[in-house]
Amino acid sequence: MFNKFRDEMVRLNANPTEENKKRAKKLRIKMKTVGITLAILGWGGAIACFVLFTINAANLSGFGPKMLIPFLLFMPLAVIGSIGLFMNGVASRLVVNENIVNIMSQAHFNGETIENTQVQISKCPNCGDPISDDEVFCSKCGKQVKKECFDCGHINKLEDLFCAKCGKKL
Repeated sequence: MFNKFRDEMVRLNANPTEENKKRAKKLRIKMKTVGITLAILGWGGAIACFVLFTINAANLSGFGPKMLIPFLLFMPLAVIGSIGLFMNGVASRLVVNENIVNIMSQAHFNGETIENTQVQISKCPNCGDPISDDEVFCSKCGKQVKKECFDCGHINKLEDLFCAKCGKKL
């Protein structure tokens, strides 16, 4: 689900037109609305379950249905609240800006802890597909989009005649 939102934002950032900026803003508002709603309902329900459980435990009436139901609902509600907070955090990091993607990287979606990552997006001159800074060939059409220096391995622009790192002729 979150990867779908991320992919949509990357697609919108690859072509930062006014229409795509509006669509990205709507997507961000939608994610924040859903996230805040889930967070309030989830954590509010978890706190209510905790309070009910503690009140019933204080009465020492045994472990009956009055204690079992709040006990069993506490964790699922806390998870729902956490998902809501996560969605709100993701939505806060999504921005469409001229040729810059300010988005949580793939690593965050795999559970690693990182902050915002800025990625420069350029387009293939042949097919227009987005290409990253480290790609030498377009992954969609196979056209060479950058030159790699044979001496130092630095990736240079296709139009460069000399390496920007070591100065050798390309």
